[in-house]
Amino acid sequence: MPGATPELLAGCNAGWISDYTYRALYEQLVPVNPVVALGQSGAALPAFTPQLPDFVQPLSVNSASVDSGSLLVTGRVALDGSTGRFLAAFELPENRGTSFIQQGDFRVVLIDKNGHEAALRTWNPDTTNLGPNSPQPFAFTFNNPPDLSAVRLYYQDTLLDELTPGTPPTVTITSPAPPLTSTNTYTLTWGPTPSESTFLVRYSRDHGATWQTLSAPIIGNAYPVDLSTLPGTDHGIFEVIASTGLESAAAQLSGFALENKAPVVRIFTPKADAPFGGSLTFSGSAFDLEDGWLAPGQLSWLGDQDGVLGTGYTLNALLTPGLQRITLQVLDSSAQVGQDERANFTQIFLPLVKR
Repeated sequence: MPGATPELLAGCNAGWISDYTYRALYEQLVPVNPVVALGQSGAALPAFTPQLPDFVQPLSVNSASVDSGSLLVTGRVALDGSTGRFLAAFELPENRGTSFIQQGDFRVVLIDKNGHEAALRTWNPDTTNLGPNSPQPFAFTFNNPPDLSAVRLYYQDTLLDELTPGTPPTVTITSPAPPLTSTNTYTLTWGPTPSESTFLVRYSRDHGATWQTLSAPIIGNAYPVDLSTLPGTDHGIFEVIASTGLESAAAQLSGFALENKAPVVRIFTPKADAPFGGSLTFSGSAFDLEDGWLAPGQLSWLGDQDGVLGTGYTLNALLTPGLQRITLQVLDSSAQVGQDERANFTQIFLPLVKR
């Protein structure tokens, strides 16, 4: 996206970035893979719950790189190292990419069946957005883990928590398939499982080729899914992964379809009802759940007096004087239309006459 273009989710000028995009970029550059949408479900574990925008497309993982899978380890720590605990560990069928090596006082260590350290991650929590007194969440993935006897959490040389193999869970999804067209919340349900089980909910729109994590580690046997925030599909899968200690099991609900969503469009400048004279600079952007950020050529600017003004993220145009409604209209790959409108008044300046 051009540097001068205001970001769709920021809701402000081009110099600002939204919390959603900041986190997504951070996870790509320093991919500690924090689990998205913490605390969205009822009966969530008592962990830190950052507030993410309602309109979120969670980070996808590509299943094409499957080797022997990965282990997702989640938890939280106190900044001073006085407390820390694991929330859960989930066995995933795909590799998820590794983190850059970081130095720090906290570390997660994988212990193999022979009692040896098989892998570790070290880090210091980032308090930029969370504040020094907030519980600090963490999530790490370990690719191709060996058979494990324990996963341990340390602050310096102090052992804070340990996960060991538990009773192997079983899980079965009990809810029916979601409706094709719905703006309401769909409740995904499952059972039975051991009472100490923790769960992770995921969604795939391409028959399992890529996955979106929908929930934090949660307890209970239900999770509300806002279908309006999920990209459309003809080959949808919901997956529930159950974890007890270092044991995992998964169940899937597949073979359903969800309708494609229209693009979300924003006009940033000029502001509505602001009077202008002469040439105007328009700026806007559009995001589509299925297509992602749309190309500049797909953004069409229209005026109810002057007709087609042009295309692009930004546009300079000389408007007919008077009140005019400006529309930014976008067509995505499935012929869904999204638009945003502004009413603007172009002033008429009388010539200066000198006596």
